[in-house]
Amino acid sequence: RVFEELRFITPRVQIITESAAASIGNGCGILIVAKTSTGCLFGASALGKPATRKNPSAVLPGPVAREATTELLQTLRQGGCMDDWLQDQIILYMALAHGTSSILTGALTLHTRTAIWIATEMTGAQFCVE
Repeated sequence: RVFEELRFITPRVQIITESAAASIGNGCGILIVAKTSTGCLFGASALGKPATRKNPSAVLPGPVAREATTELLQTLRQGGCMDDWLQDQIILYMALAHGTSSILTGALTLHTRTAIWIATEMTGAQFCVE
């Protein structure tokens, strides 16, 4: 189902692999980035567990790619201007800015809610979440 939503998109793909000498273990990971027509960047990632004697087939790239793709699509569907990984980081700048700041995000993450609470306690800034 996840990949069905992507069938009308022709991505530009850049693949970067690490050499065996630079890698530790046999796990895998993926980072995918979507760039909108306005230049916004949204990212998502996932890690695959390394194979072990008990689980020799743990490194399967398909499920890892599906997990990252699902995360990215969920972020894009929410219609915000930043991904979940940027939300909480922007709060401090908003608290320290002069005047009124506003951002459009998807559902707030727990990190973002915590950042709002800490910024309010430290700076006295007021946040209104709608």
